[in-house]
Amino acid sequence: MLIQGACGLLAVLVVMQLPGLLSLGASFGELRPSRPAEAAVETARSDSSPATNSPTAMAAAPGLVVNPPPGMPMPGMPPRGGRPSKAVELPAEVKARVDFIVGSELLGPVPRPLPMAVLGIAGGDVLFRAPDGQTGLLTEGGELGGVKLLRIGTNRILIEHEGQQKELTLFSGYGGESLLPQKKETSK
Repeated sequence: MLIQGACGLLAVLVVMQLPGLLSLGASFGELRPSRPAEAAVETARSDSSPATNSPTAMAAAPGLVVNPPPGMPMPGMPPRGGRPSKAVELPAEVKARVDFIVGSELLGPVPRPLPMAVLGIAGGDVLFRAPDGQTGLLTEGGELGGVKLLRIGTNRILIEHEGQQKELTLFSGYGGESLLPQKKETSK
């Protein structure tokens, strides 16, 4: 039973590879090894010299680079180091399509920084995550990522961000009064 399954799997693999071979337009007699190393070994064997895997026997194959000099890229590989390649300017229509695909998150989520938050309060210190993703320990009057810590409460802090005072809480529920300045009611 196991041998029948293995034979069936082998038959399926051969049938799947057959259209690719026939589409190349080559008959089975014209097929050659696809990798240069195999071609070099075949060339070395076809000569009257003994077959070896030594670099000199493999270097005899035309177009095969065994050990390129430093800085020379391997055939089919991009060059290492040097100047970075220039970005290709795409037409506006293609840019719009690419932006649509990226925005739809079809191929994966787009990384975005986490929102600003209070991660912990320890006495006079606050573990804080800024809007740009920086995380750090702040004391009253300290700044991180464009946010200034004004006051620390039991479960909340008062910050100044982009010219506005905002209150962030560690958890909701009991834990003290609001740190925002109270607006005075005017009577008529």
